[in-house]
Amino acid sequence: MKTPTKTIMALTLTTALALSLGACSGQSNTTESSSPAETATTSSAPEVTTGGDFSATIDGEPFTIDQPVVTCGSEDGMTTVRTASMTSSPSSFTVTLDENGQVVMVNAGKGSELVLSFMDAGGVGHAEATVDGSTYTVTGEAPAEVATDPSAPLRSFEMTATCG
Repeated sequence: MKTPTKTIMALTLTTALALSLGACSGQSNTTESSSPAETATTSSAPEVTTGGDFSATIDGEPFTIDQPVVTCGSEDGMTTVRTASMTSSPSSFTVTLDENGQVVMVNAGKGSELVLSFMDAGGVGHAEATVDGSTYTVTGEAPAEVATDPSAPLRSFEMTATCG
């Protein structure tokens, strides 16, 4: 059975991989196509930026990430802002917004401990986002570990990240 942190890391890595592969999905086929141009479809590569600033609190206490790297990506109307540690101590804070700027998911973890887990579809807790240029501020309350457990105590949080 996967631990919640491993599951979140797998989802985060899957998102990052999807964004990366989308950027590299061009075809190098040099043979001429026999289908008409009207049937050809194009898709744009996802926008991805790395660098920027990050700060967060959980229950009023600083949530720090050693040597944080902020990565922001948008594809198909969804925007993911992820801050992760580049050290051997895995820590991360990930937020995903839909095309309307509504918070879909928030996950924060330190080492093997899942500190926050919010899913809009889970119906437990709440989160709001404001976007000012390339700065994202997300506040709310979310349970630790199980995003769909209504008996889980809620933890207040605030995260601000500026994409580079």
